[in-house]
Amino acid sequence: MLKKTQIAIFVTTACTLTTAFADTTVELDTIEVQATVNTPNQMIQTQIAKKQPQDAKALFADSLEVSVNDLQNSRTGNEGFNVRGLQGNRVASSIDGVPLPEAQENKLFNTLGLDFGGANSLEPLSLRSATVKHGGSFQTLSNSVNFATLEAKDLIQSGNLGGFLATGYSSVDRSIYGAVGGAVKNDRYEGLLIVTGRVGHETKNKGEIGGEGETRTKPNPADYKNRYVLVKNGYQLNEHNKVNLTFEHQQKNKDTALLSSNGLSIDRATGIQLSGVTKDKNRRSRASLSHEYQNDSGWVNRVDTHFYFQNAKTENFRQRSSARSNRVEKGVFSQKAYGLSSNLMTLIDTTIPQTLRYGVAYHQTDFMGQLDCNTCSTGLSFAPVAKTTQQKVHLYIEDELAIGNFVFTPHLGVLHYRIRPSKAGYVQAAEQYAEVKARRETEFLPKISINWKIAPLFEPYFQYSRGVKTPSAQQLTSSFGNTVIAGGRVIRQYAVVGNGNLQAETANNFSLGFKGHNETVQYDISGYYNLYKHFIDWTTRATATYNPLIQYENLEKAKIYGVTASAKWHFMDGFYVNGGIAYSKGKAKKADETFPINTIQPLKLKAGLGYEREVFGANVQLTHIKAKADKDIHGEIYNPTRNVNLVDLGFYWKPLKNLTLSANVNNVFNKKYWNWADISYFAIQSSSAAAGPSASSFTANNADTYSAPGRNFNLGLRYEF
Repeated sequence: MLKKTQIAIFVTTACTLTTAFADTTVELDTIEVQATVNTPNQMIQTQIAKKQPQDAKALFADSLEVSVNDLQNSRTGNEGFNVRGLQGNRVASSIDGVPLPEAQENKLFNTLGLDFGGANSLEPLSLRSATVKHGGSFQTLSNSVNFATLEAKDLIQSGNLGGFLATGYSSVDRSIYGAVGGAVKNDRYEGLLIVTGRVGHETKNKGEIGGEGETRTKPNPADYKNRYVLVKNGYQLNEHNKVNLTFEHQQKNKDTALLSSNGLSIDRATGIQLSGVTKDKNRRSRASLSHEYQNDSGWVNRVDTHFYFQNAKTENFRQRSSARSNRVEKGVFSQKAYGLSSNLMTLIDTTIPQTLRYGVAYHQTDFMGQLDCNTCSTGLSFAPVAKTTQQKVHLYIEDELAIGNFVFTPHLGVLHYRIRPSKAGYVQAAEQYAEVKARRETEFLPKISINWKIAPLFEPYFQYSRGVKTPSAQQLTSSFGNTVIAGGRVIRQYAVVGNGNLQAETANNFSLGFKGHNETVQYDISGYYNLYKHFIDWTTRATATYNPLIQYENLEKAKIYGVTASAKWHFMDGFYVNGGIAYSKGKAKKADETFPINTIQPLKLKAGLGYEREVFGANVQLTHIKAKADKDIHGEIYNPTRNVNLVDLGFYWKPLKNLTLSANVNNVFNKKYWNWADISYFAIQSSSAAAGPSASSFTANNADTYSAPGRNFNLGLRYEF
């Protein structure tokens, strides 16, 4: 007979702990779940709908630990996520368990017209949750951001039919959106269709100088159009088996007039720019087929099997005109992904309650890039990366045990990856220093979590996990070379290349904290200490042929440590206060040099007061962001950051049961400030060999160009039926 206390602990943890392999989460019907090791930081659909975010950056604007880097006046858009000091492709992201496309690694190619971000392919209106997880896995070093799309049950309030109509306006980019969703179900079938559209313009900043040329600090004029479709079908075959079919498609088109570049030199052959325009297209299509098996009896109680195909493609076009001629550049980067995973769960009914989880996954991604500039003086046409296939096979097993008041979850995973670049049609610059070759490696990934369930209001926890990030195709095979000729002879050659010998980046992550909750209070305090090896970065050296030769290399080691805390107190019927803090520090080592990690975010504090009821709600949030200290910056750049206090307001009202009016005012007092996650790009460039001859400049004169938006608001209307 199981002891009652053990059964209670077992049931509780079975509902909250998730598999480290699948990065899936249990959807909790609560307004907010605070961040802990075992209960991820999660935003649910009702919160997302009230925020009305136009993109990933707006979605996480209120987050303590998550920032989305999106540099003003660049074409990248939402490049990637910054979580606890790691940024870009070092932070894994997924949607419905499918990895999102990776972002551009080599920023040198921006100057040649190739520019793409990894977080651009999200439509917030389609999301049922956004979850941040801390801990290493076969997909990430230390952190991941995972999204789940809406299900039919989210739209059906009662009966067999439901849906919504929604529209809204955001002043930050003068955008308007419209969305319609519908769902049906019966005893065996359920289906969902969501269609959204959004049109808008450039994102505002605090720049005040218009006109043309390099003195312009207002954003360049832009027009964008986003289209999105989500289709889901599910069929219950019998009591134990269900199949699901999902199709998702998104396309974003953006046209920008390059007013700030007018009057600047395009190149020596073309001359001074009189006008310029960019046209960028981002497309992502996904098809998924899954099978769910559930049975309370037998050895295997649950099986989730998932197959997917995803095609992500970015097309860049840039045309710059002078009195002499035009320079036209076209860039394409494609990522095709295939995957198959199967996750199994067994509930073991013994004296020590156990949940056994185990599974296998196969992921493959095919990379392809191309740059063409037929109007360039040298007639450029080359592949910036080799056509590359990356394959990953992952096996894992974990056992969740409840012993007294303790819950232990040991986990062991093993990852084998293989990267195979193709030399066919590919020309590698400085090939004698950057041989194109296959790479394979095997990594063991242990993990253990310990929760001590003393009382609901006080639960200490500890977690150790090992994570890995495999080198990307861009890091292994990047290729660009240039030769400077004067008087008929070569006076200089330089090259920027990948490195086929790169090892995978690895992490040992430690987290210790305590959390608690009851009817009125919930809180979480966590400290973390993460150790990294083989960080990949640029290095430079001079050779007999190339000066400089810029190449990816593995650094020796790095570490990031910090503390996060969050709390919420419902002190009176409907009223609550909340607050939190996020603090991080980090150092990296290369040879005998130790230096700060530029992607570490400055101290952030939050405090808020709110009222929540079914018909009406409002809140005011105060955010304090500390200036980025010069001593915490590696490299020399102009640092405009300062201590800033931001006030945001939120409001919702339901005049009818099914009708919701939402409004938000951000940066109420119109403060000028800079998001370090955005402008840290310049620090990374200034400290990196990759800056080379094409480094972007960031000065007091143009800093306002890259400032965050001032006061802005959004309005939304949503009708559910």
